[in-house]
Amino acid sequence: MMSQPSRALLWFLKLANIPHNVHIIKLAQGQHITNKDFAKINPLRQVPSLHDQSNGHNLRESSTIVRYLAATRDIPDYLYPSDPVLRSKVEFYLDWHPLNFRAGAAGSVGELFLAPMRGKETDQGQLKRCSKIVCFYVVLYRYIDYHISTHYMC
Repeated sequence: MMSQPSRALLWFLKLANIPHNVHIIKLAQGQHITNKDFAKINPLRQVPSLHDQSNGHNLRESSTIVRYLAATRDIPDYLYPSDPVLRSKVEFYLDWHPLNFRAGAAGSVGELFLAPMRGKETDQGQLKRCSKIVCFYVVLYRYIDYHISTHYMC
């Protein structure tokens, strides 16, 4: 599974013991663009997406899906805290991660792996900039994780 948000959501579903069916969408083959059934669930044609069979509701974006599941399912407190202060820390990370950490990580992956696969040389300057972003966010993540894990076994 190529999509990190899809993998994270799948782990959440498994750890929360939420029954689900996985439909693999092969991004590298463009199935997110060409699959008409998938377009009905997510007109933006992005993964992950979720179709709630209990009410027919379609959801997009991993953080939105996690929040929805927490509101509609019995989620263990260690996965999604009921305490508003602790929950705000988790939700901060859900909002912050895609726009920050993933941006740096995506650039690094692009330069290290995807550029050579496409026959291009790695841009060392771009790789260095992305690596600095990733290092900064790893330190910040450890800070966030420490403050969450002082109350929960993560």
